[in-house]
Amino acid sequence: MTFELEQIRADIVAYANAQLAQDVVRGVFPEPEDIVWVNNTFAPYVVARFGDMAQGGGRSFAGARGDQYYIMVDFMAVAASPTIAEQVQSKVIDVMLGYKPLGFGELNKMPGGAGFTVISEQRPTVFVAPASFRMSFNILN
Repeated sequence: MTFELEQIRADIVAYANAQLAQDVVRGVFPEPEDIVWVNNTFAPYVVARFGDMAQGGGRSFAGARGDQYYIMVDFMAVAASPTIAEQVQSKVIDVMLGYKPLGFGELNKMPGGAGFTVISEQRPTVFVAPASFRMSFNILN
């Protein structure tokens, strides 16, 4: 497997977009003008964020490139109410749990994920329900 971390990030977002009814955007909350409104409320969406890679527990005699690594993937379900955000979060967990990108390990659910509220004068108040995953891989070329 060649090491193409950016490609795998794009693949994960593409898979989430294909499997979820909600739009999945990468990295940041959309600008207010990009938010979809339906019946005087905004449509729920999901924000995917990726952490840096970190060394896992497995070490290789072939050197650091053969060691086990992992990356964190956070999906934040964003909605106009806590209940809707939690419903979208449940769907994200159902869809993404066990997803196995080509050449990488499965997405495994990580603990945490307590919801929170974001209040801003420039944007509508949103409720966020995160779901965190971790995926293992090796960099053998």
